[in-house]
Amino acid sequence: MNNKGRFNQFHGLGGLIEQEKEAANTRQFTVTEDKGSPYLPVPGLKKVTAVRVGSTPVPLTQTLTYPVNGANPPRFETEEADMIALTRREDGTPILLRSQLSNDGIWQPNVPIFISGEWEDDKKSKTAEEKKAEAEAKKKAEEEAKAKAAAEAKAKAEAENGN
Repeated sequence: MNNKGRFNQFHGLGGLIEQEKEAANTRQFTVTEDKGSPYLPVPGLKKVTAVRVGSTPVPLTQTLTYPVNGANPPRFETEEADMIALTRREDGTPILLRSQLSNDGIWQPNVPIFISGEWEDDKKSKTAEEKKAEAEAKKKAEEEAKAKAAAEAKAKAEAENGN
């Protein structure tokens, strides 16, 4: 059907590639504690780029404005406050903390929580150096396997010739 001359009633495709990239780097978690939890374990997370609770986006930061004196008129200051913090437990497991300014700092129970970001096992987020090191390690392992097989074949041939 041709919509020429009419308003466009469909969403544009401009954001599709970004949505696909984000979906590839998004994982789902759920808090199972009855009353929710201030801690959300996110194994493998290296960097947070977006958070959603159900279908609701959670801002990573929020601009706060507050008075700093009681003068008339009062003087105000503004700062960016983190709403989400990525930290680690004592055992090294990455966890997300939620600011007390966001749902009192509690991750809701039994609601899907979608975390987008860079993950340790995400091949797309590996640096060129990491990829090169992996390729070199793989090549070295293959060469060692070939050398071992050749040495075993030589030893077998010598054993057969010696008998």
